[in-house]
Amino acid sequence: MARLDFHVDYNIEIPNLEEELALEAEQRLWLLAEEHTDLIGASVALEKLAQDDVPFLYQARVVVYIRPENIAAVEKAESVEAALKGALAAIERQVREHRERLGATWQRPDKVTDKGVYELTASEIYDTYSDQLAGVDLKSLDRNAIASKLMLKEGLDQETAYYAADQILQIAQE
Repeated sequence: MARLDFHVDYNIEIPNLEEELALEAEQRLWLLAEEHTDLIGASVALEKLAQDDVPFLYQARVVVYIRPENIAAVEKAESVEAALKGALAAIERQVREHRERLGATWQRPDKVTDKGVYELTASEIYDTYSDQLAGVDLKSLDRNAIASKLMLKEGLDQETAYYAADQILQIAQE
C-alpha cells in the first residue's frame, strides 16, 4: 500500500501538544496498514475533559477505516501520552482480532458433517453416496474400499466413512 492510499485525520483540541505524539500515532497506524488492503485511513482525536473534580483528564479516540466495518477505541487517562498510547494499543488489538476472524477458514455448508450422516437412514445414505460409487459393483467391494472412496471423494472422517460403508453394504445386499 502506498502512503497516498492511507490518510490520517487529526482533531486535536489540546494546545501545545508535542509533535512526537502525532508522529508516533501515524507511524503505528501506518505499520498496522502496511501490506494490507483492508485499512484505508484513520482518525485521531485528542481532547481535555473539563471537570471540576478532576482537573487533568484526557481522552483519546482512534478510529480506523477498515473494510467491511470501521473500528474505534477510546481511552481516558491522566496524561495525553497515556490516553493516546492506550487507544492505539486497543485499536491494534482489535484490528488483529478482526483480521483473524476474517481470515479463518470457511467450511462449505454443502459438505456433509459427521452428525448429518448419523441422522440418515441406511437407504438415505445409500442414495446420497451411490453417485460417488456409480459404475462399481458394490457387492464386489469390501467395507475398506467403500470407506476409503468416501474419505477421498467426500472428505468424511474415518469413523463416519466406515459407518456409511456399513449402511451402503447393508442396502446393496438387500
